Amino acid sequence: MQIQTGGHFGGLGIVISIRDGLLTVMNPMPETPAARAGLHRYDRIVKINEESTTNMSLSEAVNRLRGPERTPVSIWVTRAGAGGWAQPRRFDLVRAQITVRSVDHRLMANGVGYARIKSFSETTGEELTRALRQMREQGMRSLVLDMRGNPGGLLEQAVAVADLFLQDGAIVVTAGNRREEREERGAEGPGTEPDYPLAVLIDGGSASASEIVAGALKNHNRAVIVGGTSFGKGSVQTIRNLPDGGALKITIAQYLTPGDVSIQGVGITPDIELMPMTVDPLDMDLDADKLFPRESDLSAHLTNTRARGGDHPAETVRYFFPYEEREQLRLRGADDIADDGFREDFSIRFVRDLLTAAPRPGRRELIADARPLLDRTRAEQVAGVARALQALRVDWEEGADAGGTPNVEVTMRTSRPENTAAPGEAFELTVTVTNRGTAPVYRLRANTKSDNPMFENREFVFGRVNPGETRTWTSPLGLCEFEGFRPGSSSLPAPGTRKVCLVPRAALSRTDGIRLEWSESHGHIPRGGRRAAAGLHPRPGAPGVRLMAGSSPSSAARATATGASSAASA
Repeated sequence: MQIQTGGHFGGLGIVISIRDGLLTVMNPMPETPAARAGLHRYDRIVKINEESTTNMSLSEAVNRLRGPERTPVSIWVTRAGAGGWAQPRRFDLVRAQITVRSVDHRLMANGVGYARIKSFSETTGEELTRALRQMREQGMRSLVLDMRGNPGGLLEQAVAVADLFLQDGAIVVTAGNRREEREERGAEGPGTEPDYPLAVLIDGGSASASEIVAGALKNHNRAVIVGGTSFGKGSVQTIRNLPDGGALKITIAQYLTPGDVSIQGVGITPDIELMPMTVDPLDMDLDADKLFPRESDLSAHLTNTRARGGDHPAETVRYFFPYEEREQLRLRGADDIADDGFREDFSIRFVRDLLTAAPRPGRRELIADARPLLDRTRAEQVAGVARALQALRVDWEEGADAGGTPNVEVTMRTSRPENTAAPGEAFELTVTVTNRGTAPVYRLRANTKSDNPMFENREFVFGRVNPGETRTWTSPLGLCEFEGFRPGSSSLPAPGTRKVCLVPRAALSRTDGIRLEWSESHGHIPRGGRRAAAGLHPRPGAPGVRLMAGSSPSSAARATATGASSAASA
């Protein structure tokens, strides 16, 4: 905790993780003992001093690699690939003070500056001030402030960052249990940045201090907020040092955004929401589920009567997220991908174009000026999805509403006798629709809903269904993994590696309901339909999964998730 907020420690300057069961170098930091010694990404550390790293936990490895400055440490390393070596090679290093930068920056095209705040440490305000000054000298005319995946940090630094962009007004209020325990932090005029257009990127991994900054800039109409709803952590902690060198983090208060509004369990709602769409026959994702667990998902999360839910984005942009990019994100995690260096993903490109097309500063002005870009982007992204679906013989034409009463017949079946599957077996659900009406239906799709996560959020995509036409879609109900690939490996699956979808071997015996929720371009969704009952039941010889399938009308659909590996700096 102290290192995270302090921003420096004694060590070697490497980010390490456990990959393939081995202690692995994920990123040597520039100008550190590790970088000067020639350590590379994906090097395997097999021994620290005289101790093998086999079965050593990540925290144990960090404790052995960190230490006082100017003290020696020896590590034995293997390296795969060209120029590597199979037998461990010894590296003798001397620990130094490692400063972890919390701000990365660069000037993009059209004079749009980019600053990514990774966390809020003791130096974040100063780092950002220097970065902004450098980019202004290079011709910056607008700014993207990227706080995606930022877990927070020091409250004082969040106030300092928000103060850079605000002339006056409240930034945050901290309130304790008693009425007199209330402190308001406000903006001050000196040192405020010029009034250029400003966009802030957030997502479900943006928490605490990130939400203070985003909430203040949004409520004062200084910046347009883009991305996804933030985590929703509205509590304040303090760190108490312990005599043994440890530390204790204690919750002491809550923080309120301007207007005395708590975001506890609710988060900051973006002005422009970005939602990915991925075409994948095994795991279709046209209406993405949330990518991050949030404060409200925690079993013992705090609540606040001042929390104001129910906010909705002013605009929503669904964008085409290619299958290959989604799989990279799932297999490697966002932090690992970020270690590859700066990459203009869709979110960054979108806000760059937004700031280029919208010359007026101010949140409301940016949203109003961006509408032509929003319309154009939506059309381009849906066209990308339509092309990908066309390869699967799905016509994603929106079509004109021909009116009339829809008459879509729905049937469902599973791939197993008696709808029962044992752990380790493939288990599929097939949905068939027949248009018995007199007019086509367009962009028809269904989504499963169930208390069982294995049956939840499976998408069935039919697209245009003409009168008299029958279309069928099959989706696996188990977990899909690349054949022979171990999660947490540093080696990604080879191109063309087959995905295998099976019921997990640890599946428990249980019974759950399952139903289909429908959507269609003009609201002509199937009516009536059957309810479903799904279950996990034992059968002779093995526990199994039992499904009695059916459907029910609705107009919602969602699916997907992502994961990341843990890592630490040493």
